[in-house]
Amino acid sequence: MPKTEDMSTSLRRRRNATSTTNPVEDSHSNEKIAIHQRLVREINKAGNDEDDEFKRALMLQQMESNKQLAQAQFQLVVFLFVMAAITYIYLSLGEDDTNNKSSLAKALSILLGLSNNGNHVSLPSWAKVFASSSISKTSLLGYSYPSRPWSSPSLNSNFLVPSTDEGRRIQDMLHRTTKLKAERGLNVEIYDSNETITFLEGEHGQQCSAAGGDSIRKQHELFGKLGMSDAQKMLWMWCAFYTGEAYGFVDLDLYEVHLSRRFINDLSEEKIKNTIIDTVSIMTKESLDINTISLASSVLFIPDRQSAVAKSMLHFFMTVDTDNIPHDLMKRSTDHLNEMIQEERDLWTLLHANCLEHKSRWPLATLCQGEICCEVTLPKTQKS
Repeated sequence: MPKTEDMSTSLRRRRNATSTTNPVEDSHSNEKIAIHQRLVREINKAGNDEDDEFKRALMLQQMESNKQLAQAQFQLVVFLFVMAAITYIYLSLGEDDTNNKSSLAKALSILLGLSNNGNHVSLPSWAKVFASSSISKTSLLGYSYPSRPWSSPSLNSNFLVPSTDEGRRIQDMLHRTTKLKAERGLNVEIYDSNETITFLEGEHGQQCSAAGGDSIRKQHELFGKLGMSDAQKMLWMWCAFYTGEAYGFVDLDLYEVHLSRRFINDLSEEKIKNTIIDTVSIMTKESLDINTISLASSVLFIPDRQSAVAKSMLHFFMTVDTDNIPHDLMKRSTDHLNEMIQEERDLWTLLHANCLEHKSRWPLATLCQGEICCEVTLPKTQKS
């Protein structure tokens, strides 16, 4: 008989101990885990001589605890997923920010299992984007900008660019072209001085000579003798646009160019027919060492072949009297360009550039020269 009383007392103590905790009312997952572990221990301690009803009660309570714990964990996972999705949308909506997509947004896209393939935009396969280079092509080809830090260098590639002025320029050019290729799929064709001359002496140069009424190769050489490298670049560039070889031009020799996905998409869908930065719109301080004329032509796309601007600009540089060149030739060329664009304003989109303060969250493009960056945006009248 005393033994029976001891069992009853023990059972009552166990029932009282287990009934004082209600996992449904407990909102913390760690406390639910503790309850779950305590229930398991209670079941394991239950001897064969204890009643089966009490063991069943403990097991039912354990099942209820498991259910509550699983529900709490599921709600936590759903909450974290929703927050990650909201953060990703906020960071990459429009994907027009300066870096095109932040590192956090990229990490979240991987976490959420989002593929960039479905959102990939690019220019038509036939569209050629040109860039001039003051660095020889031989020097550029002597180095490879590694896409993966663990890649093994080939016998003909050097990953360590010398820490000289030319080495830094080579590194900048390789970085800029690789970035545009990786982020926007742009295969930028780089022309150094030798390749430019070859271009002007070839079939395309002959077409430009016929349009300008004189030898474009000779004019290019005269500009070079006078130290007018900007005029040389413009002469070659407008010849490339006139012959239809160039779809676009980006000045990677002077600027680090970031093009947004929206910008590429608007070009490929012909929402932007022809575009250039409006020199009048450029906001900059006089103390900033930025040439507004070169900045204006640093991003230039003319996919619409109906435009007569390229032919007119080619003729302007071809007919310059090299014996009496005005000191403000480049400014005059910009004025002439603006006049021509105004004559066919319906075919052009004039972009704005702000080098003072960055106000736009998603600019169409960003141009950086050293630590100075300029945001390129659509004018308010053309924003969709």
